[in-house]
Amino acid sequence: MFCYKIYSSYLPEVKAKIKAYTYDGNELDVINSKFPSCRDMDLARLEVNKDISRFNLSNADKYDIGDNVFAVGQPLGLGWTVSSGVVSAKRKIRDFYKIYSIYLPPIYYEIFEPTCDYNIIQTDTQINPGNSGGGLFDTEGKLIGINTFRLSGSEGIGFAIDFSEALSNLF
Repeated sequence: MFCYKIYSSYLPEVKAKIKAYTYDGNELDVINSKFPSCRDMDLARLEVNKDISRFNLSNADKYDIGDNVFAVGQPLGLGWTVSSGVVSAKRKIRDFYKIYSIYLPPIYYEIFEPTCDYNIIQTDTQINPGNSGGGLFDTEGKLIGINTFRLSGSEGIGFAIDFSEALSNLF
């Protein structure tokens, strides 16, 4: 049986063998498939030998600025962690890039080309290295975004790719 995972891929030049791990420590083989280059995402096909937990997806129109959200990931490799915050803003990456590109590490310049235009969610939820690629969930446990990055030198200004963007790239 196969399942799919969307994850953050902010290092496009790295082509190493990737492994995925379930919450209970099981290792899964990954077969990659790329999204368009200006998206900070990849689609992984995972080979699964047993049932795994699933979660529901949220419609992008179902969340608003001020809504509570939760980021799930493994910040700094510390293991599974949940942090909470709110949706601070809904933005377009092109507008963000024009204003804030000076705050982005050089690795992001290629990914966030000014010609790209897609929706991102700004949140004050802690998004740290290791959280990227994890989910941003609403209070009902529905996925609304893919955690991606935070502004360098800032606290509480994190971003997730709106899940409707990820979903639209699957089909």
